[in-house]
Amino acid sequence: MKVREEVFMKSTFTLKSYDEVSDKLIDEAFSLIGEFERKYTVFHSSYFNQINESAGIESIEIDEETIELLNLSKKYFILSEGVFNIAFLNPKYNFNDIQIDPRAKKIYLPYSDMRISLGGVGKGYIVDKVFNFLHQSGVRNFSINGGGDLRVSSSPNAPRPWRIGISNPFNPKNTVGHIALTNHAFATSGTYIKGNHIHTSEQNDNPISVSILGETTVEADILATIGLTKNVDTAKRFYDSNDIWATIIDYQGKVTLSKKALLSHYQ
Repeated sequence: MKVREEVFMKSTFTLKSYDEVSDKLIDEAFSLIGEFERKYTVFHSSYFNQINESAGIESIEIDEETIELLNLSKKYFILSEGVFNIAFLNPKYNFNDIQIDPRAKKIYLPYSDMRISLGGVGKGYIVDKVFNFLHQSGVRNFSINGGGDLRVSSSPNAPRPWRIGISNPFNPKNTVGHIALTNHAFATSGTYIKGNHIHTSEQNDNPISVSILGETTVEADILATIGLTKNVDTAKRFYDSNDIWATIIDYQGKVTLSKKALLSHYQ
């Protein structure tokens, strides 16, 4: 098996392939991640940060990829009832305050102190982009993992599925179970991973960890993050009503599965 690891966006990206893959192709795959990081960083001048730097001043032209990312952000802003909000850097504003003209391909932040960031959607998006690039290049048996945002591919004649462990939030070196994946995306979000960045008045009623199985990594990552903002019962109802595979672990170590996860293979 061929393995390559590099650090981008403060996360380790790991590519594993059972197929023969040239170093040139792997270089191109990781170059996509580096280019994405440079394009969308908000920590220094970048293509994306022109939007923030022009807040309250003028509209900025944006490309198709940025429109796609904004559309994804809008989709999950609506689905989460405002919890997933790329304008979170200033609590006064939310996605609805952003002025987007998709026909003219322009965006405008109407308030000078308004800022947006695609950090919550970017890592999963670029994992999917690398996955699609490798798949279109003929690679079939591989995985790409960006700091826990994972997507795998298996050919029909693969000897066995990918076996993925669900981390124990109280001891991340251990697992609480495993799932077998062939062509899926998987992501875990938890306060034990990112620090307690979600503020609620009833923290102990909220999950400490949520794992999601989905069709795309960006979807799995965002849906896992949304679950952390709800208490366990509400999170389960949210996942059940949207037919989502989810594993929820609370602060007492109790594991709760969504209906879809209960009906699937879980070891």
